[in-house]
Amino acid sequence: MIRTLAATLFVLAGLARAQEAPLTAFVDVSVLPMDGERVLAHQTVLVRGERIESVGPLASTKIPDGARRIDGVGKWLMPGIAEMHGHVPSPKAPAELTESYLALFALRGATTVRTMYGFPNQFELRDRIQKGELLGPTLHTAAPPLSGNAVNGADHAREL
Repeated sequence: MIRTLAATLFVLAGLARAQEAPLTAFVDVSVLPMDGERVLAHQTVLVRGERIESVGPLASTKIPDGARRIDGVGKWLMPGIAEMHGHVPSPKAPAELTESYLALFALRGATTVRTMYGFPNQFELRDRIQKGELLGPTLHTAAPPLSGNAVNGADHAREL
């Protein structure tokens, strides 16, 4: 019984390793670490799936066999930007407009957006982004807007 259990665990461990996320190496890239005003030149950055495994000097960082190599000469890496006051178009806006807004966030480096006005359709957008069906940042949705009366000019503001 113990031998069977041990053999089963051995096989399962091998299967888990076989399904490990792929490794990507960005080779000889300049890194903006965002912890001060500095640049780390000639770096190798190893990324497995969606996680950075290591950042190290080109000359001393070993790239494992089978890693996908991306030439970083003349290129830059930096952490994603988190937009903490983002506006996603309302559900009344055309879908194409909303999708282009979301794509522009991602293409400009915003990997996370906290929306200011939450609408139920944003949950669907968030899920489509997570599934890879739509280009966009990770969305953190706020509550629906709670609005009082609008102020219609300086005189109205003074009255309030």
